[in-house]
Amino acid sequence: MDARLVVESAEAARLAEELAALTGEDVADAVVRALIERIERTRPAADSSITVEEILEVGRRCAARLRPPFHSSDHADLYGNDGLPA
Repeated sequence: MDARLVVESAEAARLAEELAALTGEDVADAVVRALIERIERTRPAADSSITVEEILEVGRRCAARLRPPFHSSDHADLYGNDGLPA
């Protein structure tokens, strides 16, 4: 299969050539790799609920290790009676 992609942009050509020079790849390989990496960063995770659950589990493990006064969102211990930071 002889597929071709033609992009008529001087900037795209310049950037592709710069990337190829930096990576030591030919222009086609550099462009393909860049597209793959961008798609991987852009595509949503297949199952985002796993990520959420993992984050919640980290929070639970961290909370279990905290001891007073770091166990609540009450930051009164950080301030003196005058209201200034202790």
